[in-house]
Amino acid sequence: MDALALLRQHEPVIKKQSGGAAIGIFGAFIRGKEQPDSDVDVLVTFQKGAEDVRQLHGCRFYPEDLFMRNVDPVMKGTIRKRLKPSILGDVVYAQEGCRPP
Repeated sequence: MDALALLRQHEPVIKKQSGGAAIGIFGAFIRGKEQPDSDVDVLVTFQKGAEDVRQLHGCRFYPEDLFMRNVDPVMKGTIRKRLKPSILGDVVYAQEGCRPP
């Protein structure tokens, strides 16, 4: 499964449901190391002041149906300091060339 291609194809719907400003994939699916039981790690950036944990669920349910596997959405602003370089260095955004603040 090409998770990034699916995300890019369905990005407008996911962003509309979640209110996300930018959405990308990081982790095993980007590195090509996914396993049959791997979840899809999704990084979401919301417009400043619009961050809401409830909105994060909009980045989970539709993509889980789309990818037919668990999705682990992470808000960019909540990444632990020690994980930030790894995740931000790994993420590929649905919108090509996107580099949210």
